[in-house]
Amino acid sequence: MIAGNDCIDQIKDFDTAISFFKRALSFNKTNGELFLDIGMCYLKLKDLENAEKMLENTIIIDKNNLKALHELGLIYLNKKNYSLAIEFLEKVKQSETGDFNLLSNLALAYSMTGNNSTAITYYEQILTSYAPPVNSGGEVVPEHRGFLNTNKVWLNLAKLYEKVGDFSQARGCYFNFLKNENNVSYDIEIKIAELEFNLKNYDKALEEFNRLYELTKNDDLLAKIGKTYFQLNNP
Repeated sequence: MIAGNDCIDQIKDFDTAISFFKRALSFNKTNGELFLDIGMCYLKLKDLENAEKMLENTIIIDKNNLKALHELGLIYLNKKNYSLAIEFLEKVKQSETGDFNLLSNLALAYSMTGNNSTAITYYEQILTSYAPPVNSGGEVVPEHRGFLNTNKVWLNLAKLYEKVGDFSQARGCYFNFLKNENNVSYDIEIKIAELEFNLKNYDKALEEFNRLYELTKNDDLLAKIGKTYFQLNNP
């Protein structure tokens, strides 16, 4: 017989499992693990409302239940209740060092509340702790490719640095995105050229805008080229 939230992934009929867990709960209404089991089944059924109720009962009984705290944090994140998501996810982080997904979700929640500096801190922590090793040329060591995909982290971090006006750091993050797994994205290359312009590196910006126009024939780049020529001739 399968029982316990660690085995939830092995259950196929979650509705039946819920009915049995509820029967067990009727004999022991202070068993936080049973509430957790039911909550996890509801999550598998994508019934967030009932999952939330069950998980809340779990932490009423056991306020330090990390699994319930973490899942509630994700539910609140999904519901865009970012302050509650942060509250619950931070409680988990206090007891654990924080894995890739926990730190990513915390960074996302903080960024959505406008607390960009804390979001940046968490994204930087992810890159420090989980980025795959690189060789002397700065390339990901082949056997570690896919160890953890940090592409989204680099992009989110670049956007946050742009928001706080640190164009140099943003440019570096976009470069790392392109370098990571040999990504190809003309949109990102255009963004880097725009950052060169913002950093007043007009010669470099013009070179990149011209190169990208030849590659993409993107007419939007013509205005950027003209604007960059104007800056070069009117310092």
